[in-house]
Amino acid sequence: MSRLPIPGGDGDVWGQILNDFLKVSHNVDGTLKNVVDTTDDQTVNGSKTFGGPPIFNANAHFGQRILWNVDAGNNTTVDANNSIIAITRTDNINSNVGAFMNLFHASGTFHGDAIIMNFGSSGVWDGNYVDFQNNNTSKFKVDSNGNTIMAGASIAKTQSANGITGATAASRYAGATVSGAPSTGSFLVGDFVIDQTGSVWVCTVAGSPGTWIRPSGPVGATGPGVPVGGTTGQMLIKNSGTNYDTKWSTPIDWFNVKTYGATGNGSSDDTSAIQAAVTAAISASVSGGCIVYFPIGIYMIASPITIPGGIYILGAGMGGTIIRAAASSTMNAMLTTPTGQFSYEITVSDIQLDGNSTNSATVTNGFYGYGLTDSIIQRVRVVQVSGNGIQLDGSPTFLGTANKVVNSFARVCGIGLLTTSGSTDTLIQGCDFGDCTGQAYYIGGSNSSLVGSIGWGSLTGCSIDASTILTWIDGCRFDNNELNGLYIAGKNTQVTGCLFEANSHASSGTKAGIEVVSGAGNVLITGTRSIGVTTVGTTQQSYGLLLDAGRVGPATIADCDFTGNGSGGLSYTAVSGDRISNVTGFSPAGPQTPPGVPASTTPLTNPFPFDCTVYLTGGTISNVALGGTSIGSTYGYGGVRVAAGQTITLTYSSTPTWAWIGD
Repeated sequence: MSRLPIPGGDGDVWGQILNDFLKVSHNVDGTLKNVVDTTDDQTVNGSKTFGGPPIFNANAHFGQRILWNVDAGNNTTVDANNSIIAITRTDNINSNVGAFMNLFHASGTFHGDAIIMNFGSSGVWDGNYVDFQNNNTSKFKVDSNGNTIMAGASIAKTQSANGITGATAASRYAGATVSGAPSTGSFLVGDFVIDQTGSVWVCTVAGSPGTWIRPSGPVGATGPGVPVGGTTGQMLIKNSGTNYDTKWSTPIDWFNVKTYGATGNGSSDDTSAIQAAVTAAISASVSGGCIVYFPIGIYMIASPITIPGGIYILGAGMGGTIIRAAASSTMNAMLTTPTGQFSYEITVSDIQLDGNSTNSATVTNGFYGYGLTDSIIQRVRVVQVSGNGIQLDGSPTFLGTANKVVNSFARVCGIGLLTTSGSTDTLIQGCDFGDCTGQAYYIGGSNSSLVGSIGWGSLTGCSIDASTILTWIDGCRFDNNELNGLYIAGKNTQVTGCLFEANSHASSGTKAGIEVVSGAGNVLITGTRSIGVTTVGTTQQSYGLLLDAGRVGPATIADCDFTGNGSGGLSYTAVSGDRISNVTGFSPAGPQTPPGVPASTTPLTNPFPFDCTVYLTGGTISNVALGGTSIGSTYGYGGVRVAAGQTITLTYSSTPTWAWIGD
C-alpha cells in the first residue's frame, strides 16, 4: 500500500516511496488521473468520457450506492449507445446484498440501455426490485425473480395497440387467481389472468372487475387447448396442424350406449338405445372388433339384444354395469347371437346379467350363443335367470367351437352353464357357479375342459351328457349339491386333482360323490378326493365313487381318497379292464367270489379290478400260464398272483378248484 515518506526516516529509499505515492493519482507527465474514490462517498462533476460502460464491482461493496445525475435540467435528450451503468459481479458468489443504485434523469428523452446487471454464472438478485420512476411516480418495477410488476393504469400507454396489425386494445397480464376470473380490482379490455388450475381468463368489458370469459377454443402456442364440452367415452384429437388445436371425438371403434340414448337409470327402457349402439358398431366395423361400452349403471331391457360377430360388449365391472330384464317381461335371452349362422369373435366382458326372476321376469337364457366360434365370455355374473345362465348351442351345420367361459359367476339360475352337442371345444376356467335349481354345469358338447372351477349348492355339481366324447375336469371343487357332485354318462372322461365333499344334500347317504352310470366308458380318475367329511350340517355321500353296471368301457381309478362316506369308499360292478389301485377307503383284501374254472387251455382274464392271488387245489394240472407265458407245472400249485387285467390259463386232465384272494 502506497504512503508518504516518514520525515527523518526511510533512509535512502524515501524518494522511491514518494514516487510510488504520487503514481496513485498522477500520470507520468504530472497530470492528474481520473480517479474514483473506492472507499468513501464521492461526487464527480463535469463531463466524463468512458471507453465502455462504467463498472461498479459489487463483489464486496454491501450497503454502498451510486447516485447518477444523468441530467439536472429539463427537456434534454440523453443518448446512451450502450449502457449508463453496468453492475457486474465477478466472484460468482450467490448474492448481491445491499448494492444500491439511483439513476436520476429529471426530464426529456432517454435512449439506450439504462442498466445492465450481471450476477455471474450463479448469482441471484437478493434485493427487492428495480424501480423505474417518472416524476417520482413508479411506472413499473422488476422484482427479485425478474417478473415485471405493473404500477398504475397509465403504464398500458407504454405499448401502443397500433403497434400490432389489427390490434384494437393493449393487452396486460394482470396476474394470477386461485380459480376463475378476478372478483375485485379494475381492469381494461384485453387484460388476462391465468388461474392456478391453468385456465386463461380474458377481460372483454372494462370495469371493476369487468366482464371476463374463459376461451372455449385453443389458447395458442403458449398452453394446451382443451375445448369445452365432451361426453363420456370421448377423447381429444388433433383438429388441425396448429399446435394445441384439439376437439372432442368419439373413437370409431368405441360406441358408448349412452351416446345413443341409453340412460342406465334402472327404470327407463334402454333396449332400443343399446341395440342402436350395436348397430352403429356393426356399420363402423370393417373386420370386427368394435367395442360397445356400458358405463356404470343399471340398463333395463324388455327384449333381447342381438350381438353379431366381431362385437365386444364391455361394461365397467360386474358390480358397476348391470343389464336387467324388465319386471314381468318374457324373452328367450338377454344377450343373443343370431341363429342359423356362425358368429365369430364375440366378447362379453365385465358385466352383470340380471334376469330379475324375483319380479316375475321369465328369461330362458342370460346369454345365448348359437354357432358361436372363437369367442370369450369373461368376468360376467349371471343372476336370477329362470332358465340357463349361459348356453352355448349350435347345429351340425353351424357347429360352435373353440369358445371360452372364464372367471365368471352364476347364481340363482336354472342351469348355470349349458353346452349342447352343437358346441364343442369349450374351455371353462376359473368359474364359480352355484345355487342353481338344475346343474351348475351341464356338459353336452364334446372336447370340453372344466378347469379350476367350483360347482356348489345345485342339483348336481356337474353332469356329463351321454353324447359327450372327451371331457377333462381338473382341479375343480364340487360340494353341497343335492344329488351327485359329478355325474358321468359320457365317454372318455378324465378327472384329476378334484375335491368332492358333502354332496347328496337332498337325502344324506343316498348319492355318491362321483357316479359313473350305464353307457359311460373309458373313465380315468386320479389324485382325487371324494369324502364324506362335511363342514356344513350332517350331509354324507353314500360312496366316494360308484361304478354302475352297464358301462361300455373300463374305469381306471388310482391314487385317490374315498374315506368317510356313509356306505363305503367305492362300490362297483366290474367291467372287463377295470383297474383300481392305491385307493384309501377301499380295501379289496380277502376272499372274493371266484369265477368258474375255464376249460383246459382256455385263458381267463382276472375278473376283478385289482390284483389277486389264486390258490389251486385238486385236479391234475400239467401247466399254468400267466399272460400267455408258462410258469411250469411243478411249482406245487401254491399261490399264483394274477394282476388286474391279466389272464391265467390252466392245462389239466382233471378239473381243479381255486380260491381268489384280493390284495
